[in-house]
Amino acid sequence: MTRRNAHLGYRSLAPAALLILAACGGAPAKPADGAATAAATPAATDTTATAAPAPATPGSGTPGLPEAAALAAREVTTGLSKQTIATPDNLFSGEIEAAAKPEIKKDGEVFLVKISIGTRSPIECDLIPGAVDTAGILSRRMAEAAKTVSVTSAKPTDVATAGNAGVLFAEAAYDVVKAAPAAGEKSDPKAASAPLLKGLVKFAARSGENGSVVCQHNELGYRATFKKIALQVAAAVRAPKVAPAYVQVDMIKMNGAPVGFAELAVTDEKAGTRMLDTRVAMLLPATAKLSGIDEITKIRVDKAGTTLGGAYVKMMDGAQTSDVTLNRVKANEYSVKGKTSAGPVSGTFTAPRELTVEFSRAKAVQKFLAGKEQELKFAEYNLEADAKGAVEVVYAKRGDAVVLTQKKETSTVSFDAAGVEKTMDVKMEAGNFSSERIHTAGTP
Repeated sequence: MTRRNAHLGYRSLAPAALLILAACGGAPAKPADGAATAAATPAATDTTATAAPAPATPGSGTPGLPEAAALAAREVTTGLSKQTIATPDNLFSGEIEAAAKPEIKKDGEVFLVKISIGTRSPIECDLIPGAVDTAGILSRRMAEAAKTVSVTSAKPTDVATAGNAGVLFAEAAYDVVKAAPAAGEKSDPKAASAPLLKGLVKFAARSGENGSVVCQHNELGYRATFKKIALQVAAAVRAPKVAPAYVQVDMIKMNGAPVGFAELAVTDEKAGTRMLDTRVAMLLPATAKLSGIDEITKIRVDKAGTTLGGAYVKMMDGAQTSDVTLNRVKANEYSVKGKTSAGPVSGTFTAPRELTVEFSRAKAVQKFLAGKEQELKFAEYNLEADAKGAVEVVYAKRGDAVVLTQKKETSTVSFDAAGVEKTMDVKMEAGNFSSERIHTAGTP
């Protein structure tokens, strides 16, 4: 997709793609679920640390034991000190808080890190060279872990930033499934009346071409502690050799709750062109289910903001559903080739005007907002709206608000002084979606 917020079109997603979610009673085995992607797209790599699981916690109905709610509210407030994590290849280096020196070992190309926080279970992080599908890797890990527990709730919980990148958090509460008697064995009445064992697994992930981080902690409570340390680990990814001129991270919400982020990095190129690198990650929730949607685009624009070409990739739970390349042939004429969930696409089309994207039309929007015109039209390439041609985008002033219309989809947007989109709200069949800026660095 060309617009960072065009991903809000959740109603176009197939409900059948939702995977059953589960939390782990321990770390799941590594699934062989890599997905082929375009050159501009991160590989759907998945690795998992293999530490022994923390025992689950007896439920609140057990006499003499703390209430589960009290256990869920626990945090680590003392006993942590500054520690260093660093890999020999210098891809990851940073300072974190831990109860002891972190344990680091290499498994293939991935570094596995165990971080003690002085509780029963350590925080486990995978430091992965290159990019991963942020939401997809979380949905796959939780789905793989479903085999030994019964999930009672699952949800994305927060979005934050580390090192100019979005970090997605999720968690799942679970009950341990009691094993059925083996063939020929009698059931144990005492086991049948044993207290229900409850657990909570927390996840965090960030992705980038310089490196990715996936962390988890399997123990009731310690949500804030986990978030703090996961962000510290996520910030340990080496910065890119060429720093972006501008970075923006937006939080995406569904019905007021965070479900993902959109991350934009703008890099100035020698020829005067700009590369717009966008990553979108969303975990869309249902009861005990989450589906990971990842979109990656790389779009080159000229000084005037005209789209010169782009690569557009979409994945659902690690499986690639779209992979399309766009190239400008001449003024207003473009070629497109690749595949989408609806099938292959190949050919050329003529746009009513030069294609732009949300960020590259900021100066025109800035002028529009300051002027007397009530309506402004653009053309863009939107993979979801029309993979074979241009889509018209209309900005219209409605009192103090600006309404954006693209085909039949209408949203209310706000902009900063530079004409860059700051917030968006759109009502859809699946719910109310919104995005809001949570981080910027540099100058648009």
